[in-house]
Amino acid sequence: MDSDTTYPNNNRAILTIAQIVKAMISSAAKAKLGALYINYRGAILARQLLEEMDHKQPPTPMETDNTTALGVTTNPINPPKTKAMDMLFHWLRCWESQKQFRTY
Repeated sequence: MDSDTTYPNNNRAILTIAQIVKAMISSAAKAKLGALYINYRGAILARQLLEEMDHKQPPTPMETDNTTALGVTTNPINPPKTKAMDMLFHWLRCWESQKQFRTY
């Protein structure tokens, strides 16, 4: 996968997570960030297992349909100072900045 392509090729999903977000979320952007968090968490295990088996991984593509969640994850938007979501914002940004994931 080229890092400069907007939308990566669809190879097939290897992990599908269906989960109810237990926290009460006040906006659509925060709900999408919560969903990204759940997906990142699930994909980290698969990435680590593959790398331990000597299969080097490019940044894992993560698709979101919310531009605010995309902006918060990729850094152009500074999130509001909310205590509950603040750590989540920084956690997602950390994995994105380490080139482990590529959110589009």
